[in-house]
Amino acid sequence: MQTRQMTVLEAITTRRSIPQFKTDPVPKELIQRLLDVAVWVPNHRLTDPWQFHVLGEKTKRKFAETRRDFRNISLPNPDAPEVQPALQKIIDDTVNTPVIIIVTARAHRPGVAGGELLGNIRGGLCVHARSLGRGSWHVLPDRSDPTISPTAADAESRG
Repeated sequence: MQTRQMTVLEAITTRRSIPQFKTDPVPKELIQRLLDVAVWVPNHRLTDPWQFHVLGEKTKRKFAETRRDFRNISLPNPDAPEVQPALQKIIDDTVNTPVIIIVTARAHRPGVAGGELLGNIRGGLCVHARSLGRGSWHVLPDRSDPTISPTAADAESRG
């Protein structure tokens, strides 16, 4: 993997979130490199409270269906023909994203959410991906989704 490494300033100032991706597969070595750096994000009391989940193809499909189903229940008339293309787009966009990394964090004590930590990790992953010449996009799940805990609600990072 021969890539010119950018300076930190260049990576920060040129990073953009654009939810359009090339279809090229992302090498496993690059994903591992991103995760190796992500664990160096500062965290409270050095507890390393995060978990990284790199979704495989089958899991991406299930994740896409879960995203679609959640959006579906929030619509006044989910069976209307005019909403079907939008629901299918959720599936297509998710499945066609080359890599999805979901980041979750557990609180080190009750009542302490990991939102700030997760923001640091998302930012770090996005900037590091940019420094390696890759694009990224992060999404915050809908906090009204009852299946997402307050800690995990700040968690999705796509790249």
